[in-house]
Amino acid sequence: MEFECPVCGAVFDIEDVEEGDEVRCPECGALLVVMKKGKKLYLEPVPEEEEEEWEEEEEEWEEEEEWEEEEEF
Repeated sequence: MEFECPVCGAVFDIEDVEEGDEVRCPECGALLVVMKKGKKLYLEPVPEEEEEEWEEEEEEWEEEEEWEEEEEF
């Protein structure tokens, strides 16, 4: 499905998304949330406070992945 970033105007494809999912724009890096109006999905910027929380969770996931990779060896 094709979306346009409301921050920079970049157009990009995202597969398997639904209302409430959060994604990053591949061009500007803005954190965006998938919204729904009628049957149409579109993107809105995530409020700054929520973006900080999301970034903290993203860092935790990356640390867990690194830890799991180390355990495999």
